[in-house]
Amino acid sequence: MNSRMNRWRSISIIALTLALLAGCRDDFPPAPTGNPATSPLRNIIWSLASYQTNTGAVVNVASHHATITFTSPNGMGGYTGCNQFGGEYTADTATSAMTLRNIFATERWCSENSIEPMYLNALEKVTSYKVTATTLHLYAANDTVAVLNYTLDSVLIPTPTPTKKNGGIFFNYLPATAPATSGSLEPIYHLMGTNDRGLTLNKLDNNVLLSSAPRAGRIAYLANDLTGPTLSLVTIKTDGSDRRVHLTDSIHDLDVASVAISPNGKRVAIATMSKIAVPPFARYELLIFDVDGGLVDLFGIQELGATPTFSPDGNSIAFYGFNNTVEVAVIGSGTSNPVATNAYSSKSGTPTKTTYGRGGLDWSPDGRSITYVGRGSGSDQDIFIVAANGGSAPVNVTNDAADDFWPVWSPDGTSLAFSSTFVAGIYQVAMTQSNPATGTWSAKQKLSPDRLIAVVLHDLFPQWSPDGKEVMYTSFTQLPEFQQGGTLEVVDVATRTPSVIAYQAYKGFWER
Repeated sequence: MNSRMNRWRSISIIALTLALLAGCRDDFPPAPTGNPATSPLRNIIWSLASYQTNTGAVVNVASHHATITFTSPNGMGGYTGCNQFGGEYTADTATSAMTLRNIFATERWCSENSIEPMYLNALEKVTSYKVTATTLHLYAANDTVAVLNYTLDSVLIPTPTPTKKNGGIFFNYLPATAPATSGSLEPIYHLMGTNDRGLTLNKLDNNVLLSSAPRAGRIAYLANDLTGPTLSLVTIKTDGSDRRVHLTDSIHDLDVASVAISPNGKRVAIATMSKIAVPPFARYELLIFDVDGGLVDLFGIQELGATPTFSPDGNSIAFYGFNNTVEVAVIGSGTSNPVATNAYSSKSGTPTKTTYGRGGLDWSPDGRSITYVGRGSGSDQDIFIVAANGGSAPVNVTNDAADDFWPVWSPDGTSLAFSSTFVAGIYQVAMTQSNPATGTWSAKQKLSPDRLIAVVLHDLFPQWSPDGKEVMYTSFTQLPEFQQGGTLEVVDVATRTPSVIAYQAYKGFWER
């Protein structure tokens, strides 16, 4: 149904374009006069909270995150919960009359639960409006929708980036001749890929561990000084140039699972422990550096498994803090606020669980939510979601007896991929999807295949492709994973068909 709607939308846009070229366009009323700076309507992101039908029923649609913004002199646009849209408008402040015209939208496929058809149809029928300091109401002459009710959006939703084709893959490779000693590190390799998986291998650096996804053309990783027990925090461009060392000394014990780089590639975070003091009296900290300068901020943490994640705008950071909390902080403020208090502690887990720190942490693409690993009803690890501003209680999206960890958001923010124990002692990559109409999440389903293996099997560290159609992960058949390496695989989400990228790999990331 949605694909048919998108086809008709394309036809309508083409027809409108032909009409404009033929000079058949209706006269569009001029924008109202006045000082735009004094208008409370313009240059504000309005979030669609609900709509009212002609029968008086009010339907809550806040979970779809649909928006509208009016700009000067007569432009408007927004988000349907699935696609971006734009167009023109006029608003008469004296009569409160409003007209929206020439509405166009991107054509990403939408689920059957999308409110997009209703929303775009209602916008085309808007005839008047009412605006206050915190609310906006658009009145529509429509067969079903009478009023669109908006609230002032307190969270700036970044415009989703256009869907990108899947490009390069970065991963760590463990040479067969490398000694399997404690603390050994693998070199970074760079794979430039095509859709047919034609790959070229390029080595970027030696004796380093890639722990963070490349962002804005830059990578953050840990480098090993073979002459001593020193690890260094390094950033480098994805073409191998502009290598910078941000932290190197013998005082800090750096956490390989807690390296993160901001979306714009300008900041890098790392969890550390002081080697001067002995646990439990050791000082654990999360350090944030500017790649063009020095230390920007630091926060106390309970243990090394902080797994920090930057907000989409790069101005805030989330991490595991003290006493099983998930903390959120504005970078530069020096203070953080707990948004959840049931985070899973690696200290109380089994040895296999401590291999992965506290199990991963990820910020949603729209900046509103954080997914983390928390304690379920028993001692199991479950995936939770909590509002980034702490304004709602955490939601358990994998409420079962299995262990689930390392959650990552899909690029469109509608799905989560993670590792899960479908069989005791065996981790497989799974996913769950949200239902925008109800706000609930589906039962988890496997992404990585079942294998007839009598030994341990761990499919770990899932990563979504930029186009959201594939998930990459590493499949380990030997322990410990950090020293032995595994098979780097990519699975097509639609067909559940895996393909092998590399062997003897540790962890892979898509180029972004």
